Amino acid sequence: MNHEIKVFKGSDHVVKIPFGCHVNLNGYRAWMQLRRSPFSEEVLDELTTENERIKIHDDHFVLVFPHETTSAWKFKRAVFDIKVISPNGGETRMVEGRILVIPGVTR
Repeated sequence: MNHEIKVFKGSDHVVKIPFGCHVNLNGYRAWMQLRRSPFSEEVLDELTTENERIKIHDDHFVLVFPHETTSAWKFKRAVFDIKVISPNGGETRMVEGRILVIPGVTR
């Protein structure tokens, strides 16, 4: 599934991303990286279940973007995908999309 996320720079932002089907992901981990393009080596931000910025639910992910992180972002756009890792180490790409960072006006 392809998604567009709009994040207000410098704000706390929580996003619910459906993955379109009910799947039992008990015991799975999730991993998401933001990059300028799919071919970029530089990782702009990384969310995981381990750093508690991704939560897995029955049919969606919850992504957490704290203001401390979004304030430091120097980019305006990024691409991402979310992979789940099974307990035996298998990886499946569940979601992809892009992020648009909206700059603040009130300072």
